[in-house]
Amino acid sequence: PAGGASTRVTAETVTPARTVKVMTWNVCSGNNTRCRFYHRPGALARTVRRMMLNYGTPTDAAIFQEFCGSFARPLEDELEAHSGRGWDVRFVPIKVKRGDDARTAPDFRCDRGRGSYGIALAVPDENTWWDARYLPSPEREEWRVALCATVESWRLKLCNTHLSYGGDDPRQSF
Repeated sequence: PAGGASTRVTAETVTPARTVKVMTWNVCSGNNTRCRFYHRPGALARTVRRMMLNYGTPTDAAIFQEFCGSFARPLEDELEAHSGRGWDVRFVPIKVKRGDDARTAPDFRCDRGRGSYGIALAVPDENTWWDARYLPSPEREEWRVALCATVESWRLKLCNTHLSYGGDDPRQSF
């Protein structure tokens, strides 16, 4: 502090350390017929719930890629029914890049009427702020997105995105 003033640290100004356990999973649920949840989409919410709540220490949050929009609400309901607390599962679609306006770009779709294809986050329902931003991508390709949630009690911003490698030229990935 300037001028020799001192700063007093009190119990109210110190945030105790907290460990946050986060699960990440590319669920491969969109359009790949070789993936488990392509043929059994109803099993996804139960499987995620078992992975998050029943294996060792319960998971505090989860990050998902290749997720169908129609899975978000069933997953939230499944987590709430078995965890004893509220959850907020948010989904953001990956779009087809046409121009610079994500609001008018069409969503990539999951096969078999399962909604849009994209990414999701599952956090306790206490969060107060969400943000989604579309990332630089080539025209007529998948317009990737980043989704973030701020959980105030954790003093943490948790973010998710799904990127791909464009072959021999890494510039083709974005």
